Amino acid sequence: MIVRPKERIEDRYGSVTDLTLFPIYQSREDYREEFGVDAPWDPSQPKKHWFDPEPEKHAKKRTLPGVGVFWEYPYSLLVDENGVQYPELVPLLVPDKLVRVVNISEGKANEPQLQADGRVGTTPPFAPPVPFPLRALRPNERLERGFGGVVRVVNTDIPPEASLDEIMALLRKIAADIESLKR
Repeated sequence: MIVRPKERIEDRYGSVTDLTLFPIYQSREDYREEFGVDAPWDPSQPKKHWFDPEPEKHAKKRTLPGVGVFWEYPYSLLVDENGVQYPELVPLLVPDKLVRVVNISEGKANEPQLQADGRVGTTPPFAPPVPFPLRALRPNERLERGFGGVVRVVNTDIPPEASLDEIMALLRKIAADIESLKR
């Protein structure tokens, strides 16, 4: 499935991928379906499921002396070295040689891959895919951890659903009402 950017979050909760600036190709098949050619795959480089055809429109070019040329996107989700996401937006630096291309292995975006040495993991060994740049949050949007620790986008214009405590209180009231009708 190709994940396409969304202008706004229509429901109370949305996925962080709804904020992406560019389509995310979950698999080589998705890329092939979109472009009619196989996606590039270089196991010596990190997996990357998006590309920016015109980084000069979305990012600032940065040269880090002794390191190389990078493109700095203002917003991306904070992700640690193990791929754990946090509900915080941070800048994203992408090497110039990676920004305009995808690097998609066999399987899906977050599936572990069999390494050349026989280990299971992502490449470089056990590294998460390159994070994707995001649009800025709108005034009515915020990030939070949802069920299972997954980071989600909250549309604050839509009232929250009832809490478990509210549901339990309502069920107790209904049970009491039913009990009083039996008498």
